[in-house]
Amino acid sequence: MIEETGSRRSVLAVALIGKDGRVIASNKRDWIGGDESVIPDPDFTAVAAAARATAQAQHRLVDGGTRLILVSPLLLEGVNPKLSNLGGSST
Repeated sequence: MIEETGSRRSVLAVALIGKDGRVIASNKRDWIGGDESVIPDPDFTAVAAAARATAQAQHRLVDGGTRLILVSPLLLEGVNPKLSNLGGSST
């Protein structure tokens, strides 16, 4: 999914970041394994902090509205996790 999304011309970068702040997967191979400071966008830190604080998706339009930064936490619960912020369950 990350490679597919990251391959679209309108998407600059996609990253999956673990609880420990490390990049688990990304379309930017050099980011993988690093902490989230490898993400060079200066607006990312504030958006990510807001997403963590609220457990809700956060977004910001930057560069005069020409780019969107979106951070969406996936909240997993239980042994058979469900995506609680999306209301669905995994099987």
